[in-house]
Amino acid sequence: MPAIVEGRRGGWQGSGVRQPVVTPAFLIPAQVVDRRATVQEDGQSLVVSLDVGPHGLGIQHDRRIQSQHSIVEFDLWNGGSVALLVEKRWSLPGDGTYRTGFRVLAVVREGGDRQ
Repeated sequence: MPAIVEGRRGGWQGSGVRQPVVTPAFLIPAQVVDRRATVQEDGQSLVVSLDVGPHGLGIQHDRRIQSQHSIVEFDLWNGGSVALLVEKRWSLPGDGTYRTGFRVLAVVREGGDRQ
């Protein structure tokens, strides 16, 4: 059964400049209905983040992302993880990979152990 996640609204403070952050992350397709996201566990894939900014992030991946919404989960240095509900804004093909930009909609989990 797919998990249901609810989170607090995103809205990181700071300038619009993205900072390079190259780290592995999990991308899990999601469907948003009535401000609730239902994740599709079987569609999880490993991606690499490229940059993070106040309202979004860029990733690199090897196959086309079909869903408009996703959960992106990063491991933290303290052993926990953070999961963000994101919305796909653009995607560009490259040499065998894709680069995609997302807008952060909500933090669905932060600081805890991966579930």
